[in-house]
Formats: sequence, structure tokens, C-alpha cells
Amino acid sequence: MTRKRVATRTRNIAVAKKPMKSSTARRRNKSCGLPKPTRKAPTSSFGLPSFRFEAKPSESEWRNSDRMNGDVSRAHLEVDNDSSSFYPHNEGPEEEIPSDTLMAIYSLIQSNQGLHIPITNNGSVQVILENQIYSIFHENHASTVNAELSELIHTNKLHRMYCHDISTTAYMQTEDYVIAVWDSHSHENHPSSDTVEKQGSSEDILSWFLAQLHHWTKLSISESSLEDRWETNNNNNTEDTGFDAKDVVRYLLNAQFLIRDPQQNLSSGGNKEQDSYFLWLPNWGIVLKTWNQARQQLLVFLAQRKEMSKANLLQKNRHSHISTNFLLNELLSKERIRVVERPFGSFVQLVKDS
Repeated sequence: MTRKRVATRTRNIAVAKKPMKSSTARRRNKSCGLPKPTRKAPTSSFGLPSFRFEAKPSESEWRNSDRMNGDVSRAHLEVDNDSSSFYPHNEGPEEEIPSDTLMAIYSLIQSNQGLHIPITNNGSVQVILENQIYSIFHENHASTVNAELSELIHTNKLHRMYCHDISTTAYMQTEDYVIAVWDSHSHENHPSSDTVEKQGSSEDILSWFLAQLHHWTKLSISESSLEDRWETNNNNNTEDTGFDAKDVVRYLLNAQFLIRDPQQNLSSGGNKEQDSYFLWLPNWGIVLKTWNQARQQLLVFLAQRKEMSKANLLQKNRHSHISTNFLLNELLSKERIRVVERPFGSFVQLVKDS
């Protein structure tokens, strides 16, 4: 081998081994500034793989660079960066206590293993399933993970996202939910109620709604809680907003930042006093539909065969919009499939209903 070829090969190896630049450390202690989404060629397929985003820049980087444009107003960033809105008792992110569970979630997001909710400019934010988090830890650590997840919700780091599936629990970082809400508000024309017509009014509603997230730590949000907190906000505000709590709830529903709890409506017999809502995003429904279709397609594919090697299955199902690895892990957690290890590879079998 000539010296020139050796040098070329060495250079190629160095490029291949160059580690991915981590954004976890930068994300950890930053407030909810909106990142500049970018489209990058995916190195692996997880969730909706065509959507990727870069790490959040610091506040000084926002103010000292030309990244700010007309898409998102500075007022939005000022609301998002108000740490008192997201950290109760004025405890800023710099006082965050290390958590193994939180680090596991950062790791899953960093490696793009969540379900991606697309936002504008080919960016995305990720939702992580509960079974993904537990799969990282030993079974003996489950009680600790459960306690830490509860603590992360109460300290406003995480929020649950509704999945149309009671057996599935999904989590989203609060800062990512804030990003997606403002992004949707800035780029979509949402239907408005009769009294919520002005741009300033809708921004006031969203600023208030996002600032109240740390109060809503249960799976759902009651309508009475929404109305009471809006009335309290009006009483503490010297300026008259001009619209009442029911208009606020109606706007959040029309904008698809909340969704009614269908089970609650059925059990209450349509009693409005007992209405409750889940956190929602306009594109989350599309992701859930795509996920369900991909899951059913994979189950049908497996049902046509007694068993199939995992390598062959990954190849055959490579055109799925949802990663096959993601689907397999989810189906394994629900015991819909099993993986049999043999000397010549891993084989996937469908678990038949008894």
C-alpha cells in the first residue's frame, strides 16, 4: 500500500470515528428559548426520522447573533425564558438536582429514539415512551424511576402526553412543549372564538397557559382548574382582558393545545362540570396515527410468517415511517411479540392471543 493510500485511509477512519456533538449538556440548564430547527441527514431511523433539530443556543447567543427573524417574536422568547413561570418557588434551572431518570431521557432524545413531532423549518421535538425509560434500567431500579418521574413532573421538567391508549404513557420535556406551542401559534392560522380575535389576545392566553403548566401535574386538567386560574389571573391583572374563562378554554381547544378527555365525557354522561382535558399539539395526532398504522402493518407482516430473523425484518420494513426498532421495542414491552436468540441470529415471533 502506498503512503498516499495509507494517509487517505487513515483520514477516512478518523472521520468515521468522530463523535457526535452532544447537545445534552447545553439543553440541561437552559430555559425555554426556541431553537433554530435544521434538517440533517439522519444516521438512523427513529420515530419520524426526517425531522431533527440542533441544540438550543444560550440567551446571549440569541441576542448576539442574526438567528432572530420574523417567525418568532422577541416577546415569545421573553415569556419562554422567564424561569419563574416554569420553576415553582423561584428555583431556576441552575439548581437542578441530578437524576438518573432525567439523564436517561436526555440520552434517548440525544440519540433520536423518541417519537418526533414535526415543527416548522424541518425541525422536531421528541416524545419519549415510559417503556423506553424503564428499559434502560435494571428491574430493581423500577421503583426509583417511578418516583423520579413523578418528581420531574411536579418540578415542571416533564409533562405527560395523551396517546389514545391507556396502556401507553408518553412524556415530553416542558421546554419542548413550550417550543412546539409557540411554533404552532406563530405559523398556523388557528380558529378563534368570537371574542378571541386579536393577535395580542391570543398571545396573552398562551403566555398565561404556559406559565400555569407547573400547576397541572396530573394526567389531565380539569375545566374548573383552567377557569379558576384564569379568573385569578384577571383579578390580579389591572387591565381588563375583555374575555372570560370559557372563551380561553375554547381557544385552547380550537388551537389544539388541549384535547377533551373522551373517557371522562362518556363516564360523566356529558356533564360539563366534570370535563377534563389532556395536553395536546396540532401535529401530535398525525404522529399517533402514523405510529398506529406502522404498528398494524408490522403485526400483519409478522402474522404472515411463523417467525422472521430480526435482520431480515429490519430490511423488509425499512420504508416504514416509524422506526422498526422503535416498533419492536414497544411491541416487546406489551408482550405482543418475543425475540428468540439462536446461534445464527435473533428471530422475531408473534405472540398469539390465548
